[in-house]
Amino acid sequence: MMQQEGEEGSLVLKAPSSEPGHDNTGTDDPDVIQCLIHYLYYGDYSVQTAVWSATQIQEDDRTLSLHAKIFAAATKYNIGALQQLAYANYNMSQTLLRHGEYSIPVEDLAEAIRTVYISDSPAYKDMQNATAKTW
Repeated sequence: MMQQEGEEGSLVLKAPSSEPGHDNTGTDDPDVIQCLIHYLYYGDYSVQTAVWSATQIQEDDRTLSLHAKIFAAATKYNIGALQQLAYANYNMSQTLLRHGEYSIPVEDLAEAIRTVYISDSPAYKDMQNATAKTW
């Protein structure tokens, strides 16, 4: 069903459930959909959202996994240009991480890797290869 929606020209959004033990496989992350819609209007997206903490404003710690999830959504909905942009942003984030330009929680790295390797679709092959070379 993942790519079927894009091929059929339909958009079926499924919100994640907050019920314990519920399988959220195939659900659409609201932040990813916000980025996708922003891309459709403006031709670009940004995951550098600011969040307020008690002492400072910080960048969103989910940068790498959001790029991976945006790639997955672009693949699911057959939006080739967004898929290419998310792939480029994912690779740039990996390069910056590898060179110590910024850091992310290990949970975000694990989520990004899980997202990239969840599918055996040929569309994911380049992302998987880039991830394997980096980590």
